[in-house]
Amino acid sequence: MNRRMTRMNTPWDPFTEMDRLLSTLFVPMARPARGHGHPAWRVEQREEGWDVEVDLPGYARDDVTVDVVEGELTVEARRLGEAPEDGSDAPVLREHRLRLSLPEDVDVAAVEGGLADGQLRLHLPRVLPVLPESRRIELA
Repeated sequence: MNRRMTRMNTPWDPFTEMDRLLSTLFVPMARPARGHGHPAWRVEQREEGWDVEVDLPGYARDDVTVDVVEGELTVEARRLGEAPEDGSDAPVLREHRLRLSLPEDVDVAAVEGGLADGQLRLHLPRVLPVLPESRRIELA
């Protein structure tokens, strides 16, 4: 029986090899979340504008800032959590940041939002085009 050998002269095991490959592929998803990075978000386009939802569980209204600057929506959430279980006294800083480029026709002055039950909801209305007044042209 001819078995494949690895570089270390040990028998090749397809299950061990598959475990090794899967562990390298999914390492970022296997690590516990520490509250840094991008929160989960959704955007739904409607005729009158866009609805944006951002998951921010555990954050209070004072922990969250929302800005629209130069065509970019920025959501930042920061708060001090409880001290870690390893015995140190230093509280853990939790922060999330999300930036989304906005279409040119968002009415920035009319953006509205609220935070309830760990869910930030924003409504970004579309600027309605100003249609010229219609009139009949009299011909000479």
